[in-house]
Amino acid sequence: MAGLLLRIPFMVVIAAMSSAAAGGFQRDTQPSGAASGVIRGRVVAEDTGAPVRDATVILSTGERTVMFGPFGAMREKLTGPSTQVDGDGRFEFVGLQPGWYRLSVDPAPSAARYVSALHPAPDSDDPQALTLSPKQVLDGVVVRLPRAAVITGRIVNDRGDPVARVPISVQVALLGGRLRPTPGSEVRTDDTGAFRVFGLSAGDYVVAAEPPPVRELKTTESYRTTYYPGTVSLSEAARIRVRPGDEYGPIDFALSRARLLTIRGVILNSAGERAAGVTVSPERSPVFGVTPVIGTRPTGEDGAFVIERVMPGAQVFIVNHVGRSGLEYARVPLTLVDDIDGLTIRLQAGVSVRGHVVFEGQAPASLAALQVQARDGARVSVGIQPAADRSFTLEPLFGPTAIRVSGLKGWHLKSVLYGARDITDDVLEFSHGGPDLQVILTQRAATIRGTVTTAKGAPIEAAVVVFSEDPALWNERATTTKVTYSPGDGKYTLDGLRSGRYLAVAVPRDDAMLSPAPQEYFELLATHAVRVVLAESESKSLDLKLTMLR
Repeated sequence: MAGLLLRIPFMVVIAAMSSAAAGGFQRDTQPSGAASGVIRGRVVAEDTGAPVRDATVILSTGERTVMFGPFGAMREKLTGPSTQVDGDGRFEFVGLQPGWYRLSVDPAPSAARYVSALHPAPDSDDPQALTLSPKQVLDGVVVRLPRAAVITGRIVNDRGDPVARVPISVQVALLGGRLRPTPGSEVRTDDTGAFRVFGLSAGDYVVAAEPPPVRELKTTESYRTTYYPGTVSLSEAARIRVRPGDEYGPIDFALSRARLLTIRGVILNSAGERAAGVTVSPERSPVFGVTPVIGTRPTGEDGAFVIERVMPGAQVFIVNHVGRSGLEYARVPLTLVDDIDGLTIRLQAGVSVRGHVVFEGQAPASLAALQVQARDGARVSVGIQPAADRSFTLEPLFGPTAIRVSGLKGWHLKSVLYGARDITDDVLEFSHGGPDLQVILTQRAATIRGTVTTAKGAPIEAAVVVFSEDPALWNERATTTKVTYSPGDGKYTLDGLRSGRYLAVAVPRDDAMLSPAPQEYFELLATHAVRVVLAESESKSLDLKLTMLR
């Protein structure tokens, strides 16, 4: 299973956990046979105990891991049955297969003063999932919805005047330097500059005021994304902690203003000639998805370009062009403090890299499912099936690239050699005329298996994160970084591991967010992890206690 986990926003489902349940539920008014279990209960307000009369209850039927390429997997939610509560907050599910279950409750707009909840809650004193045996009736389940918190504030400009229609974004501040979006929390300021963000769960938050895109502005100045208490640096943003039912604020802060910059220059193709009709495009900012650049017009016949109304700070510009030699590319990072005049961007022709796949032991009869892939950042740049003689050519390659494989069941990447150099976990910029690659696959990978339990020894579903003991490999791209998930019985298996020294830790599924995964996150995991040393082909048993990072 593997390296990188793409987070799917929590709304409804996290776990269940029976292989029988994975095929879905059948709801029957007259249940029979093994599928005759029943779960009944009520939804109430945590603060008053009164019934919540407008809510949807979802019974999760599980989730499966789906590979999405050489760098990892994502969790696909298998949606179970849902039902509306009645006027007393009561609900019922019938015709259930035996297995492990969690209930997810989503309050309707008329109950928006409360927030969604899981039952049993993974961070509660008793987080073990509900266990349903054949023909069992589980009655009296009570799901308590926490009271939502609110953050209020007011946005002004540098002269103290209120600013209307400013988008306000709120993200959960997780441990380990990570942020998580809060779906449905986006609001805009009113005519007095005031905002009110409601429906927040207890936790720590970062609040940002985002000015309109610069393409909508007609001035040479613009407001910048500003974090409370009034900084443009995310690292200096305040963390706001709210408890259930809190109304935090008002937090008043001023938008920062900046002069928009202009970049002028010329684009040359890989032969050094001026390239006409080429457009420079900004990369999207990873923070709140903002692109603080208006865009550009294509270059003229002389290859000259102008990029107007650019925000100061770190920017990355991308250039793609199809010339006489094929696709050409440039990626230009700039830290802007003033206008630039006379910037020259020279395009690079794509590089061809040849190589062979080498199998340790008896090679498989067919390579039809195998793909060798060159990966640029979060994107698969090139993927190709090797020829019958196991040779391949990857082209065109641009910029820093990692080599991975996928698709061949039972075979795992052991190493990637570039000439005599081991580049298995390197992100390398290949050059013309370089040595051939050797992509070595093995069936002699190591395996870890075990059971995840709570502090009280009860089995629990969790994410198991395994990563190298070497801090130089603390990133989601490394072949030594892998994630797998245990179902309700707590049992997990993680295979395809290279020999070496590892750290392993079991955390709640929502805490196994490896995209992005800053160094601080791995440092946090390392403080709770256990060490394990693996040899080739070794199968090791490793039971883990669930670690709550919050």
